[in-house]
Amino acid sequence: MKSILTAACLLISLVANSATVTIGVFNELKVSALVLSVESGKYSVFMDGVKRMSADENAVYQLVLENDSIRIKTMDKNYGKFKRIEFNGNDTGALKLKCINPSKPAKRYDNDFLFFVEANQIKLRNKVDLEKYLAGVVEVEAGPSLTPEYYKVQAIICRTYALSNMRRHETENFNLCDNVHCQAYKGFNNLNPAIETAAFATKNLVLVDSKSELITTAFHSNCGGETCNSEDVWGMPRPYLRSVQDTFCLRQRNAKWTKKVAKQEWNSYLAQNCKPCATDTSALCCDFNQEHRSLFIEIDSTKILLKNIRNDLKLKSAFFSIQLQPDSLLFVGKGYGHGVGLCQEGAIQMAKQGLSYSRILHFYYKDVDIINLSRLHFFKE
Repeated sequence: MKSILTAACLLISLVANSATVTIGVFNELKVSALVLSVESGKYSVFMDGVKRMSADENAVYQLVLENDSIRIKTMDKNYGKFKRIEFNGNDTGALKLKCINPSKPAKRYDNDFLFFVEANQIKLRNKVDLEKYLAGVVEVEAGPSLTPEYYKVQAIICRTYALSNMRRHETENFNLCDNVHCQAYKGFNNLNPAIETAAFATKNLVLVDSKSELITTAFHSNCGGETCNSEDVWGMPRPYLRSVQDTFCLRQRNAKWTKKVAKQEWNSYLAQNCKPCATDTSALCCDFNQEHRSLFIEIDSTKILLKNIRNDLKLKSAFFSIQLQPDSLLFVGKGYGHGVGLCQEGAIQMAKQGLSYSRILHFYYKDVDIINLSRLHFFKE
């Protein structure tokens, strides 16, 4: 009960405080040097808790790790070494960060940043408005050239995921990281203004199940015409993650694929995963047709999960058929990804055809509601 109330209080706090979140940036890297510049707005710079200066647009600073501190300097001035450096701006503030060691491309980030030393490396925390964070996530997940309605779909999916995982890095004193462990986030470059517009147009909207709990907003690139039940992939049944027939994605880029696997490689794989195959070579090769999604392939009464074959042979999906060839097997596949939840290429086509974000979300997620955060049942406690 205590953890539920804590989560509820956290969400209430997010809504009440303009929904800011703290993102661990470059958390998997051992950063020891970086350059940052003010892209827009005006920043107050605090060093070890004391305001030392104001940073205007185009100001450039170098931050370098020195023992247990960070040295901050410009071309003209060395400000010294500090344990903690904060760049606090207004709602329109944006910074550009260029990681020097290790070298990474420059990225633009909205709002505030904190830098401190931990485990002999510079740690970076981006305190950012939730909707601006979501715009950055959507830009990575969807790309810059889609319709405004699809961006609304992706924004609601990503917001629901973010809010349901706000405590994932609680022990590290931030909410979410910037890689696929949470959601891919590379700042926001505003390649298409419709992305940020979509995030703010759907502000506070999330997907909940029949118990008013935030759902698992699973999605993938292309389902190949048929999505999966969640338990068929992850062993965890979710009433809203049901298999649906999807014709919208069938003509899209990731709808079909092929991969040739040498017969010797396939024989070796079967010998390790099918006991009868190890002694009966007649069972080693077979045709296999998967018109609709199956869970396994059966060889000599041995069932091998298709999701395992997909992972082991690095196939694009588990929705495939097998054609025997003289010296190889041709895997003829449909779709790209795990197949659970929303099919992105299908949803993109639905949006292009004029369907609303609500229609699209209800097509892929069954018996769910799209509600404002303020209506979540535990807000009434």
